[in-house]
Amino acid sequence: MRKILTALIVVLVLILTIFIQINLLNVVPLFGVTANLGIVVIVGFGLMNGKLIGGLTGAFYGLLLDIIFSKIIGINLILYMLVGIFTGHISSRFSKDNKTAMVMNVLVATVIFEIASYLAISLLQGSEIHFWYMIYIIALETAYNILLTAILHKFMTGIGDIVNKSKNSYYLL
Repeated sequence: MRKILTALIVVLVLILTIFIQINLLNVVPLFGVTANLGIVVIVGFGLMNGKLIGGLTGAFYGLLLDIIFSKIIGINLILYMLVGIFTGHISSRFSKDNKTAMVMNVLVATVIFEIASYLAISLLQGSEIHFWYMIYIIALETAYNILLTAILHKFMTGIGDIVNKSKNSYYLL
């Protein structure tokens, strides 16, 4: 029963993340760029709970985004899943309470995610790749995501504790 309740909390956090992204962050851009709250949340799940939970939450979040926004199902699913798996894979190297570790992971994940996303969408749509524009957008979004990470670190640590306590032990996957 506790695992079902934990899964429900995770799903609600992901739906709330999409809701905040659509209704707040997309409405308040910073220099024309919006933050990607999904990366912050998926990195948090990966770091706090390991690669299985990180990958599953990333895949679910990406699938929801693909269904809601994308003409092509699968790009967000794959990219967010990879972010969750990667951060979960390296999670054992970082203290879960270390805000700097989470910020650095969000920085790296944002840059890699956005480059991969931009290139995949450009190639699939057959549009030109504007390298300097891409760099500009990624730099601003990364700064915005870092700010969100610093603000949301305690929240993500709390959610990570809830998920970890639903497992048989407190140790990561």
